Amino acid sequence: VSVERFKTLADRARKRLADLGCGNVEVLVGDGFALPEMGTFDRILVTASMAELPQALLDRLDPDGVMIAPIGPANGRQTLLRVHRVGDGFETKPLVDVRFVPAIPGIAREL
Repeated sequence: VSVERFKTLADRARKRLADLGCGNVEVLVGDGFALPEMGTFDRILVTASMAELPQALLDRLDPDGVMIAPIGPANGRQTLLRVHRVGDGFETKPLVDVRFVPAIPGIAREL
């Protein structure tokens, strides 16, 4: 699942993924803080930084699932984390320092 904040970006992503033959990705309009109910996933890749991982994303990770996400302040050093769901908890491993655009909570736009 790819979640885009703007409809135009979602439309472009759908087309690009179709052109690449990727039929196993769903593109939604929304944000990473308020996801539509879609169940859980074995892999999640977050492509915008957040100060901390929202519980909404952690709750969507399958048992033994893995999430990769940039965590840290929008105007400072962020770290790409690998989050592995183990039993009732999570193991995190820092991978590399990075700079991503910030995730912005709010209403997705039909632009």
